[in-house]
Amino acid sequence: MTRLWNIIRKRIGWLLLLGDSLVLSSLTNRLGINYEKMKNYALAEKFLFQSIAYDEAGSAPTYLSLAALYTNMGEYDKARAYI
Repeated sequence: MTRLWNIIRKRIGWLLLLGDSLVLSSLTNRLGINYEKMKNYALAEKFLFQSIAYDEAGSAPTYLSLAALYTNMGEYDKARAYI
């Protein structure tokens, strides 16, 4: 797992240098979804918010992911805000 994280962090660094916000948004969205599936809700939320920060205009899928995350956490008022 550590080796995989090193690879991912290196790729994110390259994307930051290139300024490719769409790919960064997509990647961090997927990381957030994966962390949600592993029930690591704090990291899921962190990466989903990073995804929105990278591409606010194209963030509809990420908002839905946040709604699903908060629903799974039982925080229905927060979930409603992202639907």
